[in-house]
Amino acid sequence: MSDHDDTDSNGESDFEEDDHYDESFKVMKSDEYIGAMLEQLNGQRMDNTYCDFTICVGEKEYPVHQNILATRSEYFKTMFNSKMKEGLDKQVEIKEISNQCMERILDFLYTGKMRFSLQTVEETIRCASLMQLHDLLWHSSEYVATVFTMENCLHFHQLAKLHSMDYLVRRAIQYVLHHFYMVSQQESWKALNVEDLETLVSSKDLMVKSEQVVYESIIGWVKHDIQTRRHHFPTLFNHVRLRSLSVNYVTDVIRKEALIFESTGCTEVVLKHFVEISTSIPNVPRKGYFPEMKINFVSHSHCGIFYLNKQVKVKQSKRHTKKEISTATVHNRKVYFCIQDIDYHNRYDVVCYDGETWEVLTTISFGPQIQHMVVCESRHFQGKFYPHIIQYQHLHIRVLQ
Repeated sequence: MSDHDDTDSNGESDFEEDDHYDESFKVMKSDEYIGAMLEQLNGQRMDNTYCDFTICVGEKEYPVHQNILATRSEYFKTMFNSKMKEGLDKQVEIKEISNQCMERILDFLYTGKMRFSLQTVEETIRCASLMQLHDLLWHSSEYVATVFTMENCLHFHQLAKLHSMDYLVRRAIQYVLHHFYMVSQQESWKALNVEDLETLVSSKDLMVKSEQVVYESIIGWVKHDIQTRRHHFPTLFNHVRLRSLSVNYVTDVIRKEALIFESTGCTEVVLKHFVEISTSIPNVPRKGYFPEMKINFVSHSHCGIFYLNKQVKVKQSKRHTKKEISTATVHNRKVYFCIQDIDYHNRYDVVCYDGETWEVLTTISFGPQIQHMVVCESRHFQGKFYPHIIQYQHLHIRVLQ
């Protein structure tokens, strides 16, 4: 038993005002009451006691209580309130559902519990959608999101779209974006519609180690049904980030692709690319391009592994144990550090790491603490707030105390 607030949702008392003047007055609540009541109602359903409605599936009949169904299902609530034939006859036949699924759904309606498995969840979703069991659809979404695989994620994505399960649609897309290469190798990839494919290849959250994966996934999809899909190629090709591909790949593979020659727009994109690579126009890499690196760069008090966009604590390394990271930034798929020597506080090393090798760019003398650093290739970068400029080859490194 537990204490219970004696006011309703409007803040008004459920009891007579005189009760509040009795110091012995207290409301108690049974924590087991709701569970016990549901268990008894479910027992009555199983024993066909006080039941006032029947659901027919095939040759089997399921006695139920209208008030339970109307409370949990918009489908049944509408049926009972609109005086439909089924409501008047106190009986409804539900087709295209197995007895096993109907029994699981009735258990859920009466107990709030559902047994999920990969073999049964799809039928459960279809029936929950038919009966407008929104809470069951939500629980189904949560379950499916835990059992995604390379083989089934696109199938469940389509199923979720069909039944307007927005949360599951988002989770499926997220899974595909994070496992793009492996998913694009599945047979289900070839069955994608063009809208979904464009959503994926244009996403800023797409994670791949090479833009070649994106290009080849588009080529493979188009050539699977080239007669009906070739006109989609120019639109899809515009989402390929040519600057992230090697010059040799663009020259030896992309420029020789027949689909490129068929489209004036695609040819112009490739020609424009060769103009851009001779300029300082910055490349915009995909998320997954940044090396999944283990830097193990530490000081006497700091350490970490730099992954995509996050830093994870790791055991301290013996390397650079007498130096402390003052600030860090990312530029052109490399991490740049400004590292203070703890023995000489005014001396800093500017180093970079590309996931494989370290390079010390320069050593500078500065004030007691560098707080910010900007690395860029533009000579026209306005350094009003970053007045201290270090030039290293084509790079301009600006630091702020």
